[in-house]
Amino acid sequence: MDSKQLYIVAGRLSSTLTWDDWVHFGTGKEIKNGLIEELVDDFLADDILNFVHVRQDSGQVKRFEIKEKIAELLGQENFQLWNSSMTKAIDFNRIGILKLGRK
Repeated sequence: MDSKQLYIVAGRLSSTLTWDDWVHFGTGKEIKNGLIEELVDDFLADDILNFVHVRQDSGQVKRFEIKEKIAELLGQENFQLWNSSMTKAIDFNRIGILKLGRK
């Protein structure tokens, strides 16, 4: 699936998920990296994750590379991480909060 297709599919599937309450993960130098790593490893346990940012910058990323991919975006931009089967997601908001969603 190319970047644009993944972005569109994620947008449509987002409304089908059941979302938990928002969780504060921080902004700037106060980002709780341990919390984010734990959620990615435990909640999205796949080796390949779907990274959804914008139409031109979405795609599959290996789980061990995701920290580097999202480091500059945390607390700055909105984006989502999905498992490979697109049944679970973590929605990151630019104001330093995230929520978990699942089918």
